Amino acid sequence: MATEAGRSRGARAGLAAVVAWLAFAHGAPAFPQPAPSAAGAPQETGIASVYSSELEGQLTASGQPYSGEQLTAAHRTLPLGTRVRVTDPASGRSVTVVVNDRWGGGPGRVVNLSRRAAEDLGIGTNGQLTVTLAVEELGAGRVEATEQLPVVPRQRLPERIEVTGTDAASRRRQCENEAQILGLRDAYYDNHVRTCLARRPKASP
Repeated sequence: MATEAGRSRGARAGLAAVVAWLAFAHGAPAFPQPAPSAAGAPQETGIASVYSSELEGQLTASGQPYSGEQLTAAHRTLPLGTRVRVTDPASGRSVTVVVNDRWGGGPGRVVNLSRRAAEDLGIGTNGQLTVTLAVEELGAGRVEATEQLPVVPRQRLPERIEVTGTDAASRRRQCENEAQILGLRDAYYDNHVRTCLARRPKASP
């Protein structure tokens, strides 16, 4: 004859089976799923790096100049203006930054931090750290101007010109056009044109 404890275990097992079947029938998970970050965006884990000091004052993708004193960051895809909490899982330290720039990064890299954000997180100015990113608030694709970081209107990029000639003048015009589209200036402009001219022109079909 079954004991009271045995009947209780059987009832719990039966209830669990019913819950699992209902979850399957209605397309819902039978077990708890990891919670997304506050804004519904998935969390990311990867390497954080730090802006070079040489970029101080340079315009970011948002039109704001980069300032190492501000809590900002560059990210590949998150909308500009997004607030992101960056956490070092090893130490538990975290900092919240605003995405105001785009960044290509490299394999395994997820964010590029301003100097101040890196210092608050415990990263040296030339260091790297494995971090977790959690979105606190998705941005609208733009940032608001502040007294410290005004937004400079971005000029429309020059139109790409079609150059059919292969003579030196035509190639220089094409290389200069490339540099203008990239928004390069001063030594960066000259270096791009020089490197472009050094490339072999494509052979005619």
